[in-house]
Amino acid sequence: MPDEIRETQPPKGYKHTQKFGGTLTSEKEGKIIALANRPFKYIDEQLCNLISTGIDTKLKGAVDQKTNILDLGSGTDSLACKQVAEKYGKSVNVVGLDFFPQSAGKDNISIVQANMAELPFKDESFDFIFSYQALMFLEHDNDEAAVEEIHRVLKPGGYAVLDWDSVGYMNGDIKKNLTDLASQLGLIWRSTILEREDRRSQMVHVLFKPPVDQEFLGKFNEVHERFGIKE
Repeated sequence: MPDEIRETQPPKGYKHTQKFGGTLTSEKEGKIIALANRPFKYIDEQLCNLISTGIDTKLKGAVDQKTNILDLGSGTDSLACKQVAEKYGKSVNVVGLDFFPQSAGKDNISIVQANMAELPFKDESFDFIFSYQALMFLEHDNDEAAVEEIHRVLKPGGYAVLDWDSVGYMNGDIKKNLTDLASQLGLIWRSTILEREDRRSQMVHVLFKPPVDQEFLGKFNEVHERFGIKE
C-alpha cells in the first residue's frame, strides 16, 4: 500500500470495517481501510454489463459534446475509471472520487479526494454515475445525503448504476427511506436482485433523473427479466 495511504484514517461518516472479503485492503487491523482495486471489466460483469451499457447509451445520444462520467468510490488506484477513460477516449471526461489522495495521469480523467455524501461538484455536472461496493461503507445517517448528492450532480436525463450493498442491508426501513427520498427529489428508482451462479445474490439499483432515458430503462428491464430474482 502506498505510503500516503498508510497514515490515512477512514473519514468521518464511513464504517470502520476491518475485513470485507476482497473489497477492502487493510493494514493495522481496525485502523486503516481502503477500497481495493477492481478492474472495470470485472465490476461491469458483476452488474450484468449495465455500466458499459449505460455509458454506450449515453454516448449514442451525445452530439458534439463529451459525456461526463463519475465513479463513486474509485479505489486505491482508481483502476476502473482509468480503464473507462482509456476505453472511451476523447468522447468522455471521467472523474474518480475516493477518500484517499491519488494521481490521474490522463488528459480525460480527474481523481478527486472527497466524501460521497458531500460531493465537491457543481449542480448537474454528470451524465452518468456508477459505483461498485463503495456506498455500502457509508454510515446509515449518510445514505440519504448520498442520494441527495447524486440527484444534485446528475444532469436532467442522466442516470446512475449503483451496487449499494447486500440484499439484507437494503431490506425494510432503509430501502423504504431511501426510495421515498428519491421519489421526493423526483428521481425514478429501479432495483433488481441478480441471481449469481455461485448462489450469492447482488442488488443493483438504477436512479434516473427525468426525463427518463427510455432506451436504457429498456436495457435495465431486459437484465431484470433475464437475471433478476422474481419476487
